[in-house]
Amino acid sequence: MNASGFFLRLSTFTAALLCPLLPLLTHAQDEEENPAEKQTSQGGGKIVRSAGVEANPMHAVLRQLVGIEIKVAVLKYETVKAQVAAGTANPAQLEEAKAAVETLVKENPVVATEPEVAKEIPVEIVPPPAPPPPPNVTPPTNPGSPPSSNTYAYDVSADSLSVDHGYSTTTLSRTEATSTKLATVAGVDANTALTIPYLIDVFETDLYTTQGATHFNQVLTETMPLVNALLTEVTLAGSPTLSGHANLYTSDSVKNILSGKNPYYYQLVKALAAKNAFGDAGDAAGSQVVTRSLEALFGAAGVTAATTVSDLLDKTVAQVLPDASSKYATLLGVRADNKATNAPLFNLPAKNVQGVVGQNVTLGQAGSATSIDLTSQLKPSTTKPTSAADWKVFGIGAGKDLTVKGDITFTNANRHAGTGKIVKDHALAIGALDDVHFHSQTWEKDWGLAPGFLAQHGAAMAAGTASTATAANKTNRITVDFEGANLYLGSVSKLELVNVDLKSGGNLGVGSLEELSIVSLDPNKRNTLTVGQNTHASEGEKIQLYANERVLADGVDFKGNVDEIYMQARTVDLKNVTFPGGSEVILVSEYGGVEGKYPTFGASNRAMGRVNFIDNVKYDVKTIDSKSAFDALGSTHAISTSNGSKHPITINPFSKATAKP
Repeated sequence: MNASGFFLRLSTFTAALLCPLLPLLTHAQDEEENPAEKQTSQGGGKIVRSAGVEANPMHAVLRQLVGIEIKVAVLKYETVKAQVAAGTANPAQLEEAKAAVETLVKENPVVATEPEVAKEIPVEIVPPPAPPPPPNVTPPTNPGSPPSSNTYAYDVSADSLSVDHGYSTTTLSRTEATSTKLATVAGVDANTALTIPYLIDVFETDLYTTQGATHFNQVLTETMPLVNALLTEVTLAGSPTLSGHANLYTSDSVKNILSGKNPYYYQLVKALAAKNAFGDAGDAAGSQVVTRSLEALFGAAGVTAATTVSDLLDKTVAQVLPDASSKYATLLGVRADNKATNAPLFNLPAKNVQGVVGQNVTLGQAGSATSIDLTSQLKPSTTKPTSAADWKVFGIGAGKDLTVKGDITFTNANRHAGTGKIVKDHALAIGALDDVHFHSQTWEKDWGLAPGFLAQHGAAMAAGTASTATAANKTNRITVDFEGANLYLGSVSKLELVNVDLKSGGNLGVGSLEELSIVSLDPNKRNTLTVGQNTHASEGEKIQLYANERVLADGVDFKGNVDEIYMQARTVDLKNVTFPGGSEVILVSEYGGVEGKYPTFGASNRAMGRVNFIDNVKYDVKTIDSKSAFDALGSTHAISTSNGSKHPITINPFSKATAKP
């Protein structure tokens, strides 16, 4: 059967969850380790730490430079073309200039397809892609069972939609057939009104209309569940039961839903992406990740009759996420180091991923606790997994926004038979293609704070000036607690953890493709990030904090069995942060350490592209406010690694090529 609809169930939430979390998911594993090696039946000796993670990512600046290089080559081509026309240059020179553009485009396909670059490239050099050919599938020709009491038909040549009520007919032009207008037409329910405009866009591609307009009604019936899943609101609060939930998608439910071949799913999802059904309407990032993942799943030509559900369920994470296993993981500009690109997690098959999907998702409710049991969803596939292919991942994904309104615990009763501890063979990933909010989408207004309060605090913190955050005295808090092995939280847009505590039974990762802010407005309590609650005491757990642009931490404590803390962003700003003694701290910024190893000290010395210890940064009980204090840690708190002892804090650049003295 044709499995285009599988993209909705798997790729939408996989893209929403895993793309922002790629650096987190992959940093959580060492290349030489597999999940089983982190848990022995006897809980053996402590795993020796790695000597650090050397970042080697491609960031936005590099993409911009490549874009400029392409534009310059195009300008030269246009200049030579004009000279040939004027008789001042020969055709050979024109061919040489054309070849230069073609080579750059071929070597940099992602940059070349970015709108600002693509529009500069002449069509005679890179013709626009031809629309995918119709699949070798005959569309249904009978009207089918109507989605409501109405019967629908769309005439492509006349650009008109007919709604037959049985006793009368309503006709709307294409421009009139909006979801708002349709909702006022007799017998048109909300889901049908949402779906029809997108389906009209698909019919207007003229790929599948050889049978005329009579099958529009049946296609509408078959595709409504797909659109419904993407555009509905999902709330999980109290003690919800996930089994049988309308928005829970597993490999079995995907197989059941796709009962026949339907060539419309592929183009329908592309139409949804083009109409900003994913991510921020003012930012194409969310739509890009969906479109690229769609093409990674099905290929540029779209769905073929040979594509089956089983084929797609056997694809790995690396195959689902475009460029995920390449050297630079160029999707959305995610920076990944060499270690990440070889991580065994990329071997995780899609059939091991399931989750709850909606356009907007709400978790918990203010003033009361929510408990969600994932024991069944994360049940180990074997008693002793040997590779990442045995992992289970449960996701909660929003096509737009996800809001956590109250305390929430994700329970997982699965334990190792020998130790009673958790086996590191699973993960919970919570993500959104736009924003992840805590407390509410308007928490600043709800708390009586000025609009843009947190941004103002970040600016004041960087400048070393007084901030009203120190006097905010807000004690409202939310705790997200996962009893399983790996908790990952990510968003495409800014991620703000204000008065939020995160707990994980094993590792913990938080990431944003823009900025990550972790701030406490309670003068008596910092935000706490806790790991290793349910793993063996001999094991050390990792905390990863990642952002493309900036990590801002003001008021953060790390608790539990912390082995490694990894932070990465173009700029890392730290204030009122204490790193636990015995932990290995790896801080990565665009240019790395001053003089190759130091952070800056104090707000007056803060610099973009650096790791900045603005105020009250400690390792154990030692305040680190000078080069001498930083150096002293090497003798008083040196940690042991496989290569001997080392300084507990390492500051690295993205790559040695971008490092500054």
